[in-house]
Amino acid sequence: IRLTGGEPLVRRNLEDLVKGLAKLDGLRHLSMTTNAVLLAEKAEELKRSGLHSLNISLDSLHKERFKEITLRDDFDRVIAGINAAEAAGFAPIKLNVVVMKGRNCDEVLDFVRFVQNRKLNVRFIEYMPFKDNSWDLNSVFTYKEMIEVIQTEFRLEPIEGKPGDVAKDFRIVNGDGIVSFVTSMTESFCSTCNRLRMTADGSIKSCLFYEP
Repeated sequence: IRLTGGEPLVRRNLEDLVKGLAKLDGLRHLSMTTNAVLLAEKAEELKRSGLHSLNISLDSLHKERFKEITLRDDFDRVIAGINAAEAAGFAPIKLNVVVMKGRNCDEVLDFVRFVQNRKLNVRFIEYMPFKDNSWDLNSVFTYKEMIEVIQTEFRLEPIEGKPGDVAKDFRIVNGDGIVSFVTSMTESFCSTCNRLRMTADGSIKSCLFYEP
């Protein structure tokens, strides 16, 4: 089960929800996707409540660019949240980076350096069209382009995936971090996707692109 949003951390009594879900019979993994703005003060309690892992959205490592992309001046709070999650013992901690040509594609190597010697997994996501995100094909920085850039400095070793995985995972040779690629535009994984999503009003979606 993954808690997503909107932003889960703004939910009142989130820790109680996590505790309840953690007690479900047969639950194998409980995770959450967050922007991490409120994570620093909540990480330890969420870990104690039974949350296993975190996906954190982070599209830039440059403070001003982060503000430009997210329209929020919260970069320092997000970094503090990542550090707090590490200290609380969350594993894995996945950093979701939507890579956009002309906006943040020049940071691919910076992100790999950021996770190189940490127990972090950076997940580069090909820019895909969603409602009102002003998507343009010319803004797509592809998986192959990312790999070419990374291999100028790092060696990556493939990690065998599991059925239903949406990312291609690689271990950084001589490092601790993991680098992943979500190839939503150039190498579709729709035929192996096994995810269902329940919205806040109880509707079921089999795909983010489908109406409930």
